[in-house]
Amino acid sequence: MAKIQVFIATYNRPHLVVRALASAVSQDFDDYEVVISDNSTDDETERILAGYHHPKVNYIRRNPSLLGVDHFNTILNEVRADYFTVFHDDDEMHSNFLKVLFRKISSDSNIVAVGANATIKTSSGRKKGIFNPCKQDQLVRKKDDLVVKYLEGKGYAPFPGYLYKRIIAEKVRIDDSKIGKYADVLFLLSLLSFGKILLVHEELMNYYVHPGQDSQKNDFLSKMNLVYYVARETKLRMHDAPVRKYRLTNLYDEIYISLNARNYVSPKRCFLILFLMLKNGQHELFLKMLFHYFVYILKKLNPFKNVIKDLKLRNGHVAS
Repeated sequence: MAKIQVFIATYNRPHLVVRALASAVSQDFDDYEVVISDNSTDDETERILAGYHHPKVNYIRRNPSLLGVDHFNTILNEVRADYFTVFHDDDEMHSNFLKVLFRKISSDSNIVAVGANATIKTSSGRKKGIFNPCKQDQLVRKKDDLVVKYLEGKGYAPFPGYLYKRIIAEKVRIDDSKIGKYADVLFLLSLLSFGKILLVHEELMNYYVHPGQDSQKNDFLSKMNLVYYVARETKLRMHDAPVRKYRLTNLYDEIYISLNARNYVSPKRCFLILFLMLKNGQHELFLKMLFHYFVYILKKLNPFKNVIKDLKLRNGHVAS
């Protein structure tokens, strides 16, 4: 058995999994195997990979296709190596991904997972930024510390960028029944019951964002469920600064989506949220929301609509 198992979870994205696979078999590390876990609803990925042969690569077809959470947990059931990673089909490893993470996780027997920093790229391949702006590795021992990093949106690692010890596959499962979409946060918090997490500052992967990507869509209720979970299970409370800012950002995102869709947004609700932003010192959020609401009002009222309509009628009359 290889020292590391690299599972690449894929779902109906054959054009992307080929890139992820190419990066996985090009590692500066010898003792590992790659498992393509194909959870697609069609056979296009299977057909494309049928002619692909590599001594390190194995292919598994999930038939019938599983729910996302069940797919992840099924992979955990199949871990046999001392270390493993569950990579996503739309991302890309740098050539030193496994070598660096293995060295880091082997440096301390109490570390059960290491997470890699990432270069954020768009679907066109353009660099968008850095996932984790920190300049040095960070060792996380407590749930509260990891939660704060997540709520503040900085300092943590992208979910596909983790290398785990096998004990995690034996003891932990992902569960979306408590907070839904953000169940990966609960999964990472559960790891801290078995040891420490090291967040690596080096950029070891390309993390791609796509316009229709599920992770880029705001899920207001799931975020609120996460907040309630944090308040129950950690020492953080609703009035603590990171939680307050996360809640207000969630409200802003929800209002912004409604305004962009030109759905009706109550002025009373908007002004209440603006007041809360000012009261809690979130001036940047306040100005952003005020701007978007002002634009929304202009579009709704459209004071130039009748003028433009009149000009069009006149031009039409002249033309006739």
